[in-house]
Parts: sequence; structure tokens; C-alpha cells
Amino acid sequence: MAKLKIRRNPTRQYEAVYIIDSAIEDAAILEKLEKLQSLLNLATPAEIEHWGRRQLAYKIGRHDTGYYAIARFETAPAVLPEFERALKLDEGIIRYLISLAEHELGAPKLSDEELASRRRAGDDDDDARGAEVLLGAGVGEGDAVHGMGPRHDLARHVDDQVGMRGQLHQAMAVHRLVGADMQVTGVGIRAPAAGGAGELVRVVVKQTTYDQLAHKLPSLGDYQPEITYEMADIVEIDPRDSTALATANASQKPVFATIPDDCDLPVIGAYRLLASRLDARHPILLKDVFGTDSNLTGDFLSTLLNAATNIGSLLCDGIGDAVLIQGEKAPGQSLRIAYNILQAAGVRIFKTDYVACPSCGRTLFNLQETTARIKAATSHLKGVKIAIMGCIVNGPGEMADADFGYVGGAPGKINLYVGKTPVKFNIPQEEAVERLVDLIREHGRWFDPQPATL
Repeated sequence: MAKLKIRRNPTRQYEAVYIIDSAIEDAAILEKLEKLQSLLNLATPAEIEHWGRRQLAYKIGRHDTGYYAIARFETAPAVLPEFERALKLDEGIIRYLISLAEHELGAPKLSDEELASRRRAGDDDDDARGAEVLLGAGVGEGDAVHGMGPRHDLARHVDDQVGMRGQLHQAMAVHRLVGADMQVTGVGIRAPAAGGAGELVRVVVKQTTYDQLAHKLPSLGDYQPEITYEMADIVEIDPRDSTALATANASQKPVFATIPDDCDLPVIGAYRLLASRLDARHPILLKDVFGTDSNLTGDFLSTLLNAATNIGSLLCDGIGDAVLIQGEKAPGQSLRIAYNILQAAGVRIFKTDYVACPSCGRTLFNLQETTARIKAATSHLKGVKIAIMGCIVNGPGEMADADFGYVGGAPGKINLYVGKTPVKFNIPQEEAVERLVDLIREHGRWFDPQPATL
């Protein structure tokens, strides 16, 4: 039996953009970059291009300027989570964005001469080349934007992307799932929701589920079926079937692949084996369970646990370009499960993300009531992560990757944070939620809720 080899293990080529505190001296910046690259276990040194100190597109905290650098390197995807953790904890890094190199996304690999020519052209006409891509996939009209050229509002783009696991989920553009026209008969692919970037992992439903939901699609909001299984030319492949795999890998066009329901392998192991044997250009549909309508039984909790364990684990492995919930019989509930798994895995942000401490004796306010008030005021802010922490002892550490923080500073007093930085102190608790909204507004992350539609 061949040794199991999942897609995360082989090395792949990446590009990382860093915006560094411009107050740091050049020598310290170089030292910082060298230290960061040492975490990647690189066989060859990273190629680092220095863009120098530049004006930010908008103020980030106290920063009006930043030092820009782009690094190109080859490493195993498995090392990236720890690398990202180090970036998030480094107070000298204002923003960052990691993405696969263009040729990893299906574009032809450019020679050194072609890359040099592209960079010269970009420097000569930055404004006219706003869609020129240095990071991620090509950008077409109506496509999700994964990267912008140098000096084209890069700070804003990196800010929108921060916290996303783009290195895992930018590898398949939507059109590679369902055709270049980005449409499936009966169900169209919707544009990304406001505030969410890089929304590439799509939600698939069976035709019966779509038929059950068709009459109430307008009321489902963001929980929309996006692709119907029967209309998407999905090819079922047993990962042990060498003939079927060879046929798929020989195909000129990307094959939208999944595993048949009669497969007798465990779900996670089956998809890992499929990903190891299928060319990376082929998108993979993940199912939460294998089976037929007659044998898919269980209560909601067991369904939720199965789906979160199976699909969530695979997404965190970097496997999967679309998901299908089969274990939950309620069509509306199955959609909610799918979308919430995507959100929890960090691969698709479609709603506000909240982080709250578990509460302890140091908590300085009623955590449940306060969280409910904050949610009532901010739940429409898609893609924004808000932390609610009871005290300043452990709170700042627990909320390190949040966009904004609401932290108990003293009895009846609240401190507000932007990222890891406290910016407002000793706000009366009765005013604090309103002041938090003002802070979000100041940083350009606020938009008014849309009126409800019937």
C-alpha cells in the first residue's frame, strides 16, 4: 500500500506582503525579516523585495506610514499556521498577507525575465494596472479580488484579508468549480458578501434540498444554496481507483471531484487519500458523511459534530473547495451548518465573528448581557471580529487576533482596543457599546444594516 501523502505536505511557492512599523530602523527591519523567514524551514533563502516606507491608504491605529516588503519563498503548507501565529504576535507587523504564487493557482509560471518586465511595467503605470496581480489569482470583472498590484490600495487590501487562511483556499477560483461563466443552471454564484474576502469555498446542495428551499430563498439572507449537485458535472472517484484517477488527471479541463457515497473508507481518510492522488488543479467537494437517505440517521447534535469534525478537519488541512451537508435532513439547517463550519474554519467570513472569555472571578461586567448588547449593535458587520473580555489580565492575550476589543478595565469602566492596542480608557460601562460602534466607524469598518426584505 502506498504511503498516504496529503496535499499539505509537498512544498509550494508563496508570496508574503508585510507592512512593518515605519518607525523601526532599517537594520532592525532586516533582522526581523530574517527571523521570520527562519520559522519557515526554507531549503533556499527567501527572495525579499523592499518597497520601502510608503503612505498607507488609510490610518491603521497610530500608523500613517508603513515599511513594505514582499517575500517569495517555497515551503510546506504545514508550517504556515505557526508562521502566521508569529506574525500576529509581532507588534512590529502592522498588516500582512500570505498567498500562493500565481503559477500555483493555475497561471503559467513566468520566467525571471517576464517577472522583471512585469515589475517594470507596474512601476511605470501603477494606477492603470490596478488589477495587476502580484498575490493570488487573476482578477476579472465580477471575480473576488485576491491581490492587488504594488501601491494600489495595498494597505486596505491587506487589512481586508488579515486573518484569512488565503494560502489554503485561494488555489481554486470559483470559475474552476462550475465553468468559466461562473454559473450553474438553476443556481447562480453570488458575489462575495460585504466585508468577506476570498470567499472561494462554496456550498453545494442536492436538487431535492434546493426544491424545498426555492420558495423562501429571499428570506435566507446569506445562507444561500450556491451550486446544485446534479447540475455541476461532479465526478465521483473512489480514491483507491487508479484508473479513474488517471483519467481525471489526464483531463484537459479541471474535474470537479468527490467521493461516492458507497465508499467504505472513513470520511477524513478518504478525502486525504483523494487529495494526495488527484492533481491540485482539480477542485474537491467535501461531504460530511457517506451514505444514502435510508441510512443517514441521527439527531441534530450528532450531525453537527460529524460535520464539524469531518469537513472542518479537512478544510484546516487545506483540502476542499466546496462542501455538501448530507447528514442533516432539515434543508435550512443543513445550509446553516455548512456556512458556520466555513466561518469556524476561517475559510469564508460571512458574518460578524465574536470572541468572548469564559468568565471568571476577575470579570468586571455581566458577560452574557454585554455580549448580547454588542451583538445587537454589530451583528450585521460581516468580516469584523470583535472580542469581549472581562478583564485586562488575560483578555488582551486571548483577543490577539480580533479587530476590536471590549475589555473590562475597572469596576464599571471599559477599555476599547483596536487589534492588540488599547486606544480608549475608562469609558463608563453604560456608554461603552456606543463608543465601540464609534470606534469601528472611525476605522472604516462600519456600514449601516440593510433594511429587512420580505
